[in-house]
Amino acid sequence: MAWVPIVIWVTSDFWTPRVFGGEVPYPGDGRPISTVITITLVALVVGVSFLSFLAEYTLSAYDRRRKKKLLRTGHPAKAKVISISENSEGGTIKIDGKPLLCLVLDVDNGRGKRYTVTLDTLIPVEDIPRYQPGTLVDVRIDKDNPKNIVIVP
Repeated sequence: MAWVPIVIWVTSDFWTPRVFGGEVPYPGDGRPISTVITITLVALVVGVSFLSFLAEYTLSAYDRRRKKKLLRTGHPAKAKVISISENSEGGTIKIDGKPLLCLVLDVDNGRGKRYTVTLDTLIPVEDIPRYQPGTLVDVRIDKDNPKNIVIVP
């Protein structure tokens, strides 16, 4: 994404006359309009990139805090892996080299109640064999929302 402003700037003298037809118009301060448009587009691309980074960072930080809290305060339980596949949105996503995978788990809350949960989670590649169908994993269950679980690493 960082290359977009460079491409816009390098090619501005080529595309601006074609967009405006013939001569390149000048704004009141004497700079070519291509420079003004280029600066505007670069600022727009940088601004949108920054906002998307900020949103992603904020959401991932919130998710990490939520998982840490659930690991500390959640009710311990066991879950049986029913299936493992690409994330529930489809496609392959990797974050920090870890694939985002969809686990379908049969959760036994230890109080005689069993239910199924679908969980998108990051799993290190070397740990994927631990999550094959039929294996048991330790989880923590949110006391307020039993569908909200986290796998104990």
